Amino acid sequence: MGGTSSTRKITVSNDEVTGVIKISDSVVKRLRGEAEQVANRRPPPELASRNDDTPVKSSRSNPGVLSTSPSTPYNELRLQALRLNQEREEEVRNIEAHWKAKVSAADEQNTLVQKRMAVEFTAAVDEVGQLFPERNCAPVCTEKQEKVQECYETNPKKSLKCSKEVRDFSECVQQARLSALIRG
Repeated sequence: MGGTSSTRKITVSNDEVTGVIKISDSVVKRLRGEAEQVANRRPPPELASRNDDTPVKSSRSNPGVLSTSPSTPYNELRLQALRLNQEREEEVRNIEAHWKAKVSAADEQNTLVQKRMAVEFTAAVDEVGQLFPERNCAPVCTEKQEKVQECYETNPKKSLKCSKEVRDFSECVQQARLSALIRG
C-alpha cells in the first residue's frame, strides 16, 4: 500500500498559447472518470480523428469559472462543495430571518408595554391628585414670626429672653392649624 513508487509518467508541454496544455486521450478519459476498459469499444468519430497530441483547453485558464462537466470526480466534489455551501448559506439566511422576526416581535411587544405603562402612570398620577388635592396655604402669623426674629437678633447670646415671643408665635400657629382642620 503505497510502498512502491508509481511507474506512470505524465508529460505536460505548454505551448506559447495561453491556457492550452497538450494531453493524451487516455489522460482525458481518466480525468473524465472513464475506466480503461472502455478502450475495447470503438471510439466516437470525433475522438478517432484526433491524435494524442491534440490541444485541450485547460480549466485553469479561467479560475473563476466552474466546469459544468459532472463526470470528473474533481468537478463532482466542487459541485458537492458548492451545494453544501449554498445549503449552509440558505440555513444562515433562514436563521437570520428567524431571529430578525423574533427581535421585531420583541420590539413591538416592548413598545406596547411602554405605551400601556405610560397610560397606567398617567392614570395613577390623576388618581393621587384626586385623593390628595393640592392646597394653597397663605403664610400664618407673619407678624409674630418677625417679632421672634427681631428678638433673636437683638439678643444673640440670650435666647431665653425671647421665650414670650416664641410662646406667642407657637400659640398663633396652633390656632391656625385648628381653624384649617375645622374648615378643611
